[in-house]
Amino acid sequence: MDKTFILKIVAPGKPVETLEIESFTTKTNDGEIEINKDHAPIVASIIPTISVINHEERREKIFTSYGMLYIEDNVLYICCDTFERENDIDLSRAQRAKERAEEKKKNKSSIDIDRANKALERAKARLRINN
Repeated sequence: MDKTFILKIVAPGKPVETLEIESFTTKTNDGEIEINKDHAPIVASIIPTISVINHEERREKIFTSYGMLYIEDNVLYICCDTFERENDIDLSRAQRAKERAEEKKKNKSSIDIDRANKALERAKARLRINN
């Protein structure tokens, strides 16, 4: 019995990534969610995290940023600000971004706190790629 469905990841400046997968796990504002074949239609906001794709008998981790997911008729669409495969993540750059965001949060008067918080979330998520 075929347990696969289609994943399409859309992000600005990148070609649409289309994969045949067995499951997709990510985080929403309400917590972690796993999507499998024949999942009920759903629309949800996603937050920066390391998402997991199970396909071709292997597990692949990718960074996904803020965005939306939508599934219907065994096609899962992920529309996000950006996504990066494990090999594409520059950990030293992510560490520097984390440090910059933390420093900006300390100096509250000169920056937008919400923007610094979002940058910090993205950096922390990227740094979790090896966990």
